[in-house]
Amino acid sequence: MSQVWKMGHNQRVCRSSVNDKAESPMDTMFLGAITQKKSDPLTVKIPMNEYSFVFKVNTVADVRVIPNELYRRDWYGPLKQAGMSLVVLSQNTLAVIGRFEAHIGMHKKVVERVHVVKVL
Repeated sequence: MSQVWKMGHNQRVCRSSVNDKAESPMDTMFLGAITQKKSDPLTVKIPMNEYSFVFKVNTVADVRVIPNELYRRDWYGPLKQAGMSLVVLSQNTLAVIGRFEAHIGMHKKVVERVHVVKVL
């Protein structure tokens, strides 16, 4: 069965294997950092639900996040309950407001969960 259009699938790096990793109702995920710098060499402009955003490339992060200031209900739809906490490098926990599913990349190739967090 094709994995295209499934959550977290990236056709370019797909090895046609199925990952049966289950998530418990209240998982804790790791997140490197949330910054809003405009000139960071590790940033890339990526289309998300047909709008372009600048994301920091963070290869150690377990999840995708945006600050609540960037979330727009009319762009992304209503938020779902996240059921998880996010821990940053300093071991502090971020307040997760909710999550939504987004088409990320050119031609809507990847569907990912994006978490909306309250940034202080």
